[in-house]
Order: sequence, then C-alpha cells, then structure tokens
Amino acid sequence: MKKEVILIFLFLGIICASCKSNIQNEANEITVLDKTKKEIKVDTSLIKIADLPFHIDSTLYLIHPIGYVKSNKGDGYFLKSSSSEGGYHLTNSYENELNGMMTNLKFQKIGSDVLTSLTRENIKISSVEFLRTIFDKTKQQILLYKVIDADTNDDKKLDFKDDTSLYISKVNGSGFKKISLPNQKLLNTQLVEVNNRLYFKTTESLKRKEDKLEMHYFYVDFNTESFKAVEYYPIND
Repeated sequence: MKKEVILIFLFLGIICASCKSNIQNEANEITVLDKTKKEIKVDTSLIKIADLPFHIDSTLYLIHPIGYVKSNKGDGYFLKSSSSEGGYHLTNSYENELNGMMTNLKFQKIGSDVLTSLTRENIKISSVEFLRTIFDKTKQQILLYKVIDADTNDDKKLDFKDDTSLYISKVNGSGFKKISLPNQKLLNTQLVEVNNRLYFKTTESLKRKEDKLEMHYFYVDFNTESFKAVEYYPIND
C-alpha cells in the first residue's frame, strides 16, 4: 500500500513539473513575440482634432477628417498642423479629393447626426479621392485611398517616409480594404476611362537591397463590384 501511495505522488509530481515547464515555455514564446513586434512612438505633444466636413457632389455623405496637430504655448494657445507649416486644418480639399495626413475619417449621412468611423487601425491616410469618372459611367460611388499602414523604415513612427499602400471603399466608408499587396510600395496609379479600370504599379525590395527591385502591375475592374486587384504581366515574353 505504501508503495502505491509513493508511486501516485511521484506520478503527480512529474505531471506538475511538466505543466510548469509548458507554462514557462509559453511565457518565453510570448516574450520573444513581444520583442519582435514593432513599437510605434506616441507623441504626447499632439492633440486630436477634426476638420470641418467635406461633401462630394452627387453623394449623400459628409466626410469628417480626423488627425493630430501639435500644440505650442506662447502668448496664447496656438495649434500647428503636423503635416504642413501651420494652420488650424489637417487637409486641403479639392472638388473630388482630400489631401493631408489623416488618422481616420468619419462618415455622416445627410439628414442624420450619426458619425461612423472608417477604421480602428493605426494608419495614416495621405489622400482620399472620389472616382468621379467611374461614377459618371457606372453610377458606382467609390473612394480611393493612399494609406501608410506600416513602419517600413523602422523609425518607430508612421509618416510620409514610410511606404504607401492603396485602399478602396464605398462612398460611406463601408468595405474599406487594402488592394495592394503587403510589403509592396505603391508607385503610381492610372484610371483608364475607356475600360473602367484602375491600373497601379508597386515595387518590392528583396532583402531591402535597392539593387534588386521587383515591379508588379495590377488593375481593378469597376465593371464588377468585387473591387479585386488582378495582377498582370506586361513585360513577360
């Protein structure tokens, strides 16, 4: 009987030691993952503000740009834009486009006071464009975004020095998604009206060596509503 009791305690001891080892291994793995995750610096001098709403003709939505400005205290309280040489605004607006450095957009349907956020992700939006010619031909109301969504130069912040990606959504912000591939830098875009397609070109650097660049070519066909980017190969033999 004593031998059986001793064997039981030994068995339980082995199980406890194994569990402790597994827990420690999981903790070590989590620590390693945390160390490899890129940290984005938080500038505590920034103040969150919104620009006054922007309306695109022929749509039922107002767009409220959201972003940050720097605060400087002198004789009074002064706000300075973090994306330009001063002023009380984040963006410059044109007939069908907003340019600046926005962290989010909020959409408001005309006749309603409800504001809906575009995203909860930590990104910077440098431009938002309403594709007017696509609307005129297909009646689809589409927004095209140039977005900085990753710290590609490893300086622990998101700004114009990082690579730009291409995003798309409907005019109310729904369906917001990235259409350029991860780890690729957007070079330029071209809207071709004759076939209702948006063409764009990206590049990637193999092992971050600038002498080994790879170009990629894509199009989005707006004759459909999938907004799917299709890669094509114009330089292949």
